[in-house]
This record gives sequence, C-alpha cells and structure tokens, in this order.
Amino acid sequence: MTSFEALAVTAFRRWCADRAAIRSGLTVQFKQRGWTPRSQCQTDARLVRVLSFEAAFQTLPEREQSALLLAYRDGLSTPALSGVLRCRVPVAQAALASGRLRLADALDRRHLL
Repeated sequence: MTSFEALAVTAFRRWCADRAAIRSGLTVQFKQRGWTPRSQCQTDARLVRVLSFEAAFQTLPEREQSALLLAYRDGLSTPALSGVLRCRVPVAQAALASGRLRLADALDRRHLL
C-alpha cells in the first residue's frame, strides 16, 4: 500500500467515525446568526466532511465500494471478503487495491486528502 492509498484509508476511517457520531445524535440545528459554541462548529464541519466524502465515494464502481466497505468498515479479512463478493481471493484483493487507488484519486481531485 502506498502512502497515497494510506491517506485514502485514513479518510475512509474518519468518514466511518464521523457517520457514527452523526447517527448517535451529535448534530445541531443551524443558526442564521449569533454566537455558536465550538462543539457545534465542529459538528457542522463533520457534516460537510461526510457529505464531501460520500460524493467522492459514489464515483467508484459498485464492486470497489463494496470491497472497501467490507474491508475497512466491517473489518473482514481478504478470504472472508472474497466469500461475500463471491469471487476468488486474488480478484477480491485486486478490487480492494483498485478501490483504494480510485478513492485516493477522487479525494485528491476534490482536495479532501
């Protein structure tokens, strides 16, 4: 794995953590004006990060999206990943590797790395 791919995996894991925080109810209502506490500003930034990441993630082919989700969100090993994707282990490894590269490229084009 190259450093470029490692940055994409880090962004993916940050996205998973941000999604979990949003699902747990750590969102706030947007205010038109006035003072905003720092914790609410961080929550607003979290929402923007999640939406920006998901826009880049949607550009990947469905098989690569599935491979990345199963490997890095659900923590499946490569043999288990190949079982879920119903393919051989080298094909699952190739889908994971190409997914990392495409995700890194999509995030880099949007200046999200």
